Amino acid sequence: VSNINFMYVVGPPQEGLPFLNKNHGWLVYIAHYACLIVICVSLCYIKAIIKAVKERKQAPAIAQEQETEKVTK
Repeated sequence: VSNINFMYVVGPPQEGLPFLNKNHGWLVYIAHYACLIVICVSLCYIKAIIKAVKERKQAPAIAQEQETEKVTK
């Protein structure tokens, strides 16, 4: 059995880690861990996020074009 403990369930993580350490207590450790998870998931879906933002920006322009077409007809 190895002494590696990724979830920090039993004891503190490896000494000297820059982000996931217990220097500031459990609450800060859990907040850092949650932020790390959000960042990793966001990076996995970054292409879809960018596409959705572009489509949302283009939607008002498309709606305005359709309204001008209706008025001219």
